Amino acid sequence: LFSSEIFIRGNYDEIKKILKSDEFKKYPHLFSQQTFIRGKLEDIQDIIQSPEFRDHPELFSAKVLANAKIEDVRNIIQSPEFKKYPDLFTVQTLSKVKIKDIQDIINSPEFKAHPELFTSTTLAKAKIEDIRDIISSQEYKERPYLFSSQTMANAKIEDIRKLLKMECWNDDRFKDLLTPSIVSNSKKMLEKIPILIKISEKYGIDKCLTISYFYSSISQNYALIQYLNNNKMPLKKDGKINPMFGRQPGYLKQKYGIDINELIDMYPFKMEYLDELNE
Repeated sequence: LFSSEIFIRGNYDEIKKILKSDEFKKYPHLFSQQTFIRGKLEDIQDIIQSPEFRDHPELFSAKVLANAKIEDVRNIIQSPEFKKYPDLFTVQTLSKVKIKDIQDIINSPEFKAHPELFTSTTLAKAKIEDIRDIISSQEYKERPYLFSSQTMANAKIEDIRKLLKMECWNDDRFKDLLTPSIVSNSKKMLEKIPILIKISEKYGIDKCLTISYFYSSISQNYALIQYLNNNKMPLKKDGKINPMFGRQPGYLKQKYGIDINELIDMYPFKMEYLDELNE
């Protein structure tokens, strides 16, 4: 729980007060490093002693205590929107959002027309202006099946537009890899996909890529390729990419005994390699 960062960034007197408080003794799981760095005992007490905390303890976490004020929490929980759509409100919503932003979204024509595109994550992360830009776009009108609630929560229309214009989606090798999950991460994918495709072409796995290959980092995919090659293990088999690609670090460790972080240190991808990939 404690690190040097707490004492560097936090107020030592405030930290001592929190540690001695009844609130800390009763609810230690609600206190994190960020609570000690950002929180004040008075604000924490206001939250924990409130009727809102008593009635909805599941909506309160260390993140809420560290970031929220009881006035904002109360405004949300007492709102008509909360009463009508309680499933759209989570710890993330309470810790990050003001009621006005929530009302702008829930009372919008977009919400009424496309409720399936809105989740608690959308409320916590998106602005109505960005949602409106996406839903009113030509891209959405032409291919609505590529847009999900995650897109509304995470993407901007300008990045989506650039992603959908990429030449790779006209290529038979990659066109089936354009999915809602790729679109929802447009900004990152714009940077990653061209490099990942070049790597796949250089090592002859470009005809059997999967979505999870695009989801994994450049460093992870490159390190796995070097590891497999150096250990004379196939990058693909029977026309399919080696199942190690696209796996989470925990899975690789449990299934194959591979520590991907060690491999990345052993086989680092350097940006100067891009010149070789372009050859």
